[in-house]
Amino acid sequence: VNDITIDTTGNNGDVTLGDVGGVNQLTVDAGTGAVTFNGGDIANLAVTDAANVNFDEDFNTDGQINVTSTAAITVADGSHVTAEDTLTFSGGSVDVDGSVTGHSVAVTGATTLDGTINGNDGAVTLNSAVTVDGNSTVSSDNGNVTFLDAVEGGFELTADAPTGTVTFISTV
Repeated sequence: VNDITIDTTGNNGDVTLGDVGGVNQLTVDAGTGAVTFNGGDIANLAVTDAANVNFDEDFNTDGQINVTSTAAITVADGSHVTAEDTLTFSGGSVDVDGSVTGHSVAVTGATTLDGTINGNDGAVTLNSAVTVDGNSTVSSDNGNVTFLDAVEGGFELTADAPTGTVTFISTV
């Protein structure tokens, strides 16, 4: 079985996928359409373009997760998005209400956090402003945690890097 590509850029249609599984890479390009994942366990995931990307249920890869959205990336409350390798979210905004875990994690886009972001063995880098809208944790088991922009919000934020450093570049 070969890697699979879903491309709806011609009509900018939405893509909704049920519980997907397999040992290959899935690439999705929805143009200005939305992409919704209702579960999955695959080798690698790449979303190269979409207006919105929603993880409504648990989604796991044995490799990388790379998501690019022109608008929003959302991890629903109670959902766990896990990559055994790197996890990269890059969007206009990123809303994590569940948990996000990768070997290393990089998040770019105005981030709203009411959940957990964890790097198993590598760095966790939040490249944009973070609004904490519920008690949250950002951690790296064996790397650094870095916030490159302002962090605000009226809830508890636990930032932990037992074998590395936690760095806030801007205001907290």
